[in-house]
Parts: sequence; C-alpha cells; structure tokens
Amino acid sequence: MAVGTYNFPIQQEGDTFNSVQFTCTTTSNAVTTPIDLTSVSIKMQLRKTYQSEALLTLESGSGITITDAVNGVFRIDEFINISAYNYLYDIQFTYNSGVVKTYVKGFLEVLKEVTR
Repeated sequence: MAVGTYNFPIQQEGDTFNSVQFTCTTTSNAVTTPIDLTSVSIKMQLRKTYQSEALLTLESGSGITITDAVNGVFRIDEFINISAYNYLYDIQFTYNSGVVKTYVKGFLEVLKEVTR
C-alpha cells in the first residue's frame, strides 16, 4: 500500500474532535484486499514542523482503537484541547516482525476559537 494523504476536516479550537475511521487496504491486479492489523501497533503524532516536538501522540489503546483488525479498520478516537495551528501528522504501523510502515499522512488544521 502506498502512503495516502488524508487532510482532516478543519477543527475549531476548544471543540471536541470527532472520531475518524480508516480502512487500510492494498490493491493488486485490480483486487482490493484489507491489510490485517492483528498484532499491529499504530501511532500518530501531531507536530508543527517535521523537526518540532510532538504536541500530541496517539497510540493503539490510547487514542487509537483497532475496531476490526482482520479487515484493516481502526479509528482515531475523540479528543479535545488542541491549540490553533495547521499541524502535520502521519500514522505509523509497527508489525510484530519489527517492520514499520507509514500508510497515512496529511494535515489537521485547528482554527482559533472566538467563544471561550
């Protein structure tokens, strides 16, 4: 599977981020097959720049939930309290074998709130 780009819908600072579900698949000879996430750990980080400290780290069991491992389905759970900025992120998958793959990357833009 190639790295796909997904830019989250624009969020409002102070609002709850609604969960987002992903399904990981691979296509070969026009046949799409789910990527089995059994025994895979998933990690996502938000950063302001590639070199900056991670401002938010989500992992399997702590902000990321694998909902249907055999069919490649997981979700980013709800969270709150992210400061306004246009963040970079990617989602990294680590297999039991030690193989690490990044399947998803993009941006999460959070706009400044007016009502506090």
